[in-house]
Amino acid sequence: MNIKLRCAIIDRDQDSVKDLATLIKFHPLLSLVKTYNNPEKAFSEINKDIPIHLLFINIEVPGHSELEFQERLGNQVQVIIFTTSGLTYTLKNDTQYLVKPIDNFKFTQIIYKLTRTYKVKSDDNLFIEREKKGNFDRVIKAHILLIQNEGDAILIVTQTKNIIAHVDFSEALKELKNDLRFLQVHDSYLVNLNYITNISGNEMKLENGTTITLKSVYKKLI
Repeated sequence: MNIKLRCAIIDRDQDSVKDLATLIKFHPLLSLVKTYNNPEKAFSEINKDIPIHLLFINIEVPGHSELEFQERLGNQVQVIIFTTSGLTYTLKNDTQYLVKPIDNFKFTQIIYKLTRTYKVKSDDNLFIEREKKGNFDRVIKAHILLIQNEGDAILIVTQTKNIIAHVDFSEALKELKNDLRFLQVHDSYLVNLNYITNISGNEMKLENGTTITLKSVYKKLI
């Protein structure tokens, strides 16, 4: 099970939707859940029952301003990324935007920046039971670099120590499935995005020097 950021697209230009959908499809951190040609339908559905992490909106959609987009979408959308055919609009300094035609490199850059700045949850404690029943280690999720599948156990690598826990890897995935800092990049690895130092070709490197070979599907964009 992959932990991904849920994405949606609002754009009247079907070719632009198709191009952006392709970039999202082959990015390992993202999952496209919905595309819209009708902005009003998008506002209605997203505000009703589709929480979105990243929403890509064509800022040239008639009748809507940057402020209106943000006000109408409320808390259902974590980040809005505007797409535009040219910088003919006045955008706030912290506005995320991509200029069409969207370049693969620029797209990857903005996604990487957004995931690096994901805010830590207030409840960040994880209690790991050792082989000896009733013996627990307290681990701060923010300090975990990676979790590795060891068959009938998992290896938890933190900033200061390594912990072997005799639990199934699927249990670790279940525990962290809603934490956007963590991503499954391989059948055997769950990594903390904040400790990625380099992604090149099919290799991902972490701050502790660990190198992970990505699944072949990830090679198309990273």
